[in-house]
Amino acid sequence: MRTTILGGLGAYPTAHQACAGFLVEHDGFRLLIDPGYATLQPLLALTRAEHVDAVYVSHGHPDHCADLQPLIRARVLANRSGPPLPVYAPPAASPDCSRSTSRACSNPGTG
Repeated sequence: MRTTILGGLGAYPTAHQACAGFLVEHDGFRLLIDPGYATLQPLLALTRAEHVDAVYVSHGHPDHCADLQPLIRARVLANRSGPPLPVYAPPAASPDCSRSTSRACSNPGTG
């Protein structure tokens, strides 16, 4: 198993560091944990968006789920017929995260 830290800041990113985000890889499976602000760029330096197998969001604060929308957009624009991305989150996080992702899912090109 390999864990890569994509970012570790809270609240907002800086020019050189993203908010919370981790990529866990095991036997070819890639789990993205807490895709916070500015984590998509370091993620894409490691793997393609459509190669992420699932996402886990620990809670609904934007510094833990803000880059979920651009991740979904990147997946859809790269492969419109690809499989859906499973996203797991505690029930309290779901409303906050779903607001940010619903625009990406309904209109990924312009949302």
